[in-house]
Amino acid sequence: MSNASKRNNVLRYPDKNAKLLTLVLDEETDVAMADKPVFGTTVTIRDDIDSFIGTVLHAGLILGWLNYVDVTKFACLTENKHYLEAANYFHTEQNQLVLSKPIILHEVDNSMNKTKQVIRFSALNDNVTALS
Repeated sequence: MSNASKRNNVLRYPDKNAKLLTLVLDEETDVAMADKPVFGTTVTIRDDIDSFIGTVLHAGLILGWLNYVDVTKFACLTENKHYLEAANYFHTEQNQLVLSKPIILHEVDNSMNKTKQVIRFSALNDNVTALS
């Protein structure tokens, strides 16, 4: 995504009541950040993901690559630590981690290999619009 298109995708009216979710990996899952899949790592998250903070990420966006796992090894936790299936928001397609529905990216945990927390996000609500 170019800088111009990122600027066009900045939230105009962020939803202050959006339910924040945290994408968490299974404890046994190895994770890395890189611009392409890392050999020997179970999950590679794209290293430019920080650049998407505060933007609407649309369905179909590739967030990373998977090696011999699928989204059943992931969970989404609410702020109250309630569990939601990651498959509600993400799916795998040709060894890629892909968004199933639009989300708003709020935070990236760069120490994800220790915490297994990847991102904090909220689902896109109808009352949130992106600049076009």
